[in-house]
Amino acid sequence: MWTKEFGKYFAVVKAKSFEQALSKINDRILVNVKYAVIPGKRDEFLEKVVENDIITASRAEPGNYKYECYKPVDSEDILFLMEIWVSNKAQTLHSKTEHYQRLQSLKKEYVTNVTIEEYSINTIV
Repeated sequence: MWTKEFGKYFAVVKAKSFEQALSKINDRILVNVKYAVIPGKRDEFLEKVVENDIITASRAEPGNYKYECYKPVDSEDILFLMEIWVSNKAQTLHSKTEHYQRLQSLKKEYVTNVTIEEYSINTIV
């Protein structure tokens, strides 16, 4: 068994070698989400997301490494969300949480289109 500190968490994995353990530990999932919001409603949508504790609750999940919202300077109707998860499993568990379901309800009210890009990223130790 190998143990590695990973941000605010520790990972313990079964592996035949240290290199194999690092390979298992360092594969993170980056999810970029682009929300196209009803014109003029972006700030209201973001306020509702904050009021419903979606960002804070997502950041507190085991396996979450980053959960940040960004407003692009060239559009008033787009909101970006960057998520980084320690594994596919952690990201999948996120989609089963109560706060994720609250986000889905808000999206029905405010969002006209969602674009999701998902990447596997590998960090250098």
